Amino acid sequence: MELHEAMNWIADSIQSPAFNNLSTGAFGAFFGAWGAQAIISRGQRRQSVVAELNNISAALGLCFSICNTYASLKAQHVRPLSKSVEDAREQRRLIDEKNKNLRGPLRRPLELTFDFRTIPRPRAPIELLEKLVFEKIAMRGRGPIAFIALMNAVDSLNSAIAFREELILDIKARNLPAKELVSLYLGSPVSDRGTDSRYPDSVEAIDSHTNDCIFFSQIVAADLAEYGKAFRKKHSGPLTRALPKLPAADWSSLREQQLLPDESNYASWLSSFEGQPITRKTFRSLMGLLGRFKARLKTFQSGHL
Repeated sequence: MELHEAMNWIADSIQSPAFNNLSTGAFGAFFGAWGAQAIISRGQRRQSVVAELNNISAALGLCFSICNTYASLKAQHVRPLSKSVEDAREQRRLIDEKNKNLRGPLRRPLELTFDFRTIPRPRAPIELLEKLVFEKIAMRGRGPIAFIALMNAVDSLNSAIAFREELILDIKARNLPAKELVSLYLGSPVSDRGTDSRYPDSVEAIDSHTNDCIFFSQIVAADLAEYGKAFRKKHSGPLTRALPKLPAADWSSLREQQLLPDESNYASWLSSFEGQPITRKTFRSLMGLLGRFKARLKTFQSGHL
C-alpha cells in the first residue's frame, strides 16, 4: 500500500461512526474516572480539614474546663487560705504596734484563728489535652510550650498541696505551744531557734502555681484559637462550605471576679517568644522534655496514691 493510500485510509477511519463511538467512550471513561477521583480527593481533603477543626474545638473546650477548674480552686480555697496568712500577719503587726510601749499585764495577747483545712487536688483533663495538642493537631510555636508549662504548673501545685498536708500533720502531732505555733504559721523567728517559714512558703507556692495553671491554660487556648482561625480561613472556599466554627473564649466572668492572674507577672515568659519561630529541632527537644516530665509525674502520682 502506497503512503498516500495509507493516509487516506486512516482519514476515512477517523471519520467513521465506529471510531467516533470508540473515541467518545474512551475519553468519557478517562474523564469520568478522573472526575470521580477528583471528587473523592476533595471529599477526603474536606474530611481531614473538618477533623482538624473538630480536634481544635475539643482542645479549646478542654482548655476552658481546665482554666475554670483552677479558677474555682483559687476562689474557693486558695484565695481564702492566702488571705488568712496575710490577715494574721497584719493582726500581728497591729498588736506589736499597740504593745510597743506597754509592759506586763497591759500587753495585749495575739489571738489567731489558724486555717489548717486541706485543699483538694483538682482532677483536670490534662492527659486528654496532651493527646490532642501533640498527636491530633498540627499547631506549632508557643502553644505546645505553654502546654508543657501548664503540665509543670499542675505538677508543682500538686506537690505544694501535698507538702502542706504533710506539714499540717506534723504540726498537729507535735502539739506546739501557742507562741511557737503562731511563729510557724507566720514564718516569724522563734527566739534562738531561727525562722521556720515552711508553712507560709507552702501557701505562697500554692497560690503562685494556681495562677500559673490559670494563665498557661489561657495561653494554650489563645494559641489554639489563633491557629484554628488561620487554618479555617486557609481551607474555606466553595468546595469546603459549612466548615465547623470554633468556640469563642469568654473570660469576662473570671475577670470580674479578679481570678485571672496579672499578665505583667509573666512578661519575661511572654517576651521570649517575640519574633522567635519554633524550629523543628526545638520541637523535638520539647517532646523529649515532655517525655521526661511524664515519667516524673508518674513517679509523683505513684507516691501519693
